[in-house]
Order: sequence, then C-alpha cells, then structure tokens
Amino acid sequence: MGVEMAKQHSVSFFADLLQSLRMAWRLLWDRRMPLWTKLVPLGAVFYLLWPADILLDPVLGLGQLDDLALILLAAHLFIALAPEHLKLELGADPSRPQAFDATRASVEVEGKTRLLDEDGLQR
Repeated sequence: MGVEMAKQHSVSFFADLLQSLRMAWRLLWDRRMPLWTKLVPLGAVFYLLWPADILLDPVLGLGQLDDLALILLAAHLFIALAPEHLKLELGADPSRPQAFDATRASVEVEGKTRLLDEDGLQR
C-alpha cells in the first residue's frame, strides 16, 4: 500500500511540474503579461548561461542541482506574479492552490476592547 501511494505521489509531482512549466511557457509569450515579470525567467536563463555557478558543474549530479532548483524556483515565482485572470484564461486549474495573495486574505481577530479617557482611566 505504501509503495502504491509513493508511485501516485511521484506521478502527481511530475504531472504538476510539467503543467507548471507549460503555464510558464505560455505566460512568457503572452503580450498581456507585464514586462517586468518576464525578467524572472530571463534572469534564470542568464544565470544558467553565465560561467560562474553556486555549485560547480564538474561535480556530477550536485552541480546540476542548483541549476534545476533555479529553474523550478523561477517558474514558480513567474507564475505566482502573473495576473490571476491571465492564468485562468491560459488554462490554470482553479482548484490548484496558487501563491498567497494578502489582498484577498480575510483575517478575523477575537478580543476585548476598553475605552479609556485622556488620563488613561477606563470609562
């Protein structure tokens, strides 16, 4: 049972990853996407082409991990910065959780209040 769930989880992970990369590709070529957000994936490509690296590439496996992490992080950030209406129009799954949007968050705080006069005494 555990092996079966692990297989389903890994398939789901790769399906989500592929869907995210496709969405990032569509957003990159959409003219309605703000230009400043397109600097995120372009900056990632620039880093990949730059000869300096965080982890040296000659170390097989380890050297490519920082490149892969950067690609995934840039794609996630790029999609998170995209306008919601554009993501939905280009085929994003509305049930899939997106980046946290503080402007849409509803916060409810319970507590007690006291009304004080100018001297700090309770009325």
